[in-house]
Amino acid sequence: MINVLNILSKYDGNYPLINAQAALDKNKFRCIVCYLRGADDGNNGLEKQGCKAIYLNVDRKKAYWYNYHMVSKIRQIIDEENIDIINCHRRRSTEAGVAASLLSKVNPAIFSTIHGLRRSKSFFRKLREFFVNKKLAGIICISYGVRDYVVKTSWLLNERKIAVIQNGLPFEEFTVDRVKAESRKAVLPDVGAKYWFGNIGRLTDVKNQKTLITAFAKFVETTPDSILLIAGEGPLESDLKNLVDNFGIKDKVFFLGFRKDIPQILNALDIFIIPSLREGLCLALLEAMAAGLPVIASDVGGIPEVFGKAKMGKLIKPLDTEGLAMAINELISLPEKTFKEIGANSRDRALTDFSSARMKKGYEELFESVFAK
Repeated sequence: MINVLNILSKYDGNYPLINAQAALDKNKFRCIVCYLRGADDGNNGLEKQGCKAIYLNVDRKKAYWYNYHMVSKIRQIIDEENIDIINCHRRRSTEAGVAASLLSKVNPAIFSTIHGLRRSKSFFRKLREFFVNKKLAGIICISYGVRDYVVKTSWLLNERKIAVIQNGLPFEEFTVDRVKAESRKAVLPDVGAKYWFGNIGRLTDVKNQKTLITAFAKFVETTPDSILLIAGEGPLESDLKNLVDNFGIKDKVFFLGFRKDIPQILNALDIFIIPSLREGLCLALLEAMAAGLPVIASDVGGIPEVFGKAKMGKLIKPLDTEGLAMAINELISLPEKTFKEIGANSRDRALTDFSSARMKKGYEELFESVFAK
């Protein structure tokens, strides 16, 4: 039995991706998850699938590798649970995991899973990563785009330490047959527009809803029987609503806030649009694909490899409002049969190449290979 400890910076509610990553073969692995911050809310799917979850509930300002009290607690978990492999998610967890392992009586193999891209790294961050990386058995990148970023921004990194395990999700709730008209009535009962477009994600600069709204404002000049749904919360909500008001399209853009009925929302749409400035591997994109939607997405980070050679929509430059408006128009102008084929290609691509089962197999094979050494 291989004992695996996942360390995450924060528990912020049930997270299907982490649930899937920790759902390893119970005949071979025993998985424990430790959250540096956050408290148990009784809704963590990890515990329901048999994983032990530990909540350190450390204050945000104290959740660093030099917090001896926190690091000692992690060290205690490593020793008491006889941990063989530590998988640290993101930088802060990686630094804490490495520090704890240095105090531990056992000698676990440590991995760092890199989930996304940063605009830049400071000199001191690169210096810290240089020393931390030397203590790692491996670096797991959730896309080849992230791998390229890690290689480019790291000092003297042994590239043989890097493994790419693309994110995957359980898609069952997104493949349920639903009637589009009923989904639309459930999401926006008083709206009867012909074309529905949508975006799901945090309302932040990096998700680039500003470009989406600008492009949509141009598009509706010629196709007024259209609406745009934006689901999510974030610091730019007020600014984005002001932008909508300035364009005079308040009756065509709907901010839905935080929603739990994402499968229903996706089924109401005709096209899903994600014009992010940076993406490691966009989970919202995978969900839209699994729902059978044609997609328009930025040609950045891990998104092009999600498209691969599949004909499932359009890749655009993230700040090209003209190009985005044209891409929307090109897709809705396609013959109905071709449009449906693109949606089917999108779903097939998600279910075949980005399933949680495929991702889980990648983690199992990697951990087994290290444990066998």
